[in-house]
Amino acid sequence: MFALVAVCGGANLWSTTVLTTGLLDAETDADMLQSHMTADMMHDALRADVLAALTSLSPGSGLSMADVKAGMKEHTETFRAQLSHEGELDVSDEIRAALADVQQPLNEYIAAAERLVALAETDPANAMAGLTGFMKQFEALEGAMGKVTDVMATDAMASITSANANADIARIMIAIVVAAGLLIAGLLAFG
Repeated sequence: MFALVAVCGGANLWSTTVLTTGLLDAETDADMLQSHMTADMMHDALRADVLAALTSLSPGSGLSMADVKAGMKEHTETFRAQLSHEGELDVSDEIRAALADVQQPLNEYIAAAERLVALAETDPANAMAGLTGFMKQFEALEGAMGKVTDVMATDAMASITSANANADIARIMIAIVVAAGLLIAGLLAFG
């Protein structure tokens, strides 16, 4: 009976530990996804800031360059903070590598956005001419961000598969232990 109790306790402890690990992985995946979605929104917000800077030159736009610059500063800080947060999470090496690949296109994109907004105030024609190159940088960053999303999705699916496999093992172990317990109890009762 002591051995049965020890096996039951061990099986329960193992299954609780494994399932807790699965929940922690799911929590990290959810945090990562939320952070990445926010970063992706900032990617689009910076493009909108550049377009707003070009539009603000029109008297009827109702946009002020001061507001555009303030929005751009906030969006840039949020973008960088979210990507930094993603790098601080307990994530796979593949995700870390994909995040590292975002840094160069991110820096180039932000620098181009800042350049165009500053140029919009002093030389709107050249700012408009630079829009094509800026949009190419937008697409390059979009591709790098998409790769992070793909790696995150693959990693999340692997976590789900592992958690499901561990839950199945835990169910089987508990069923075996319960069956053995019933068998031993029956033998003791009738033996």
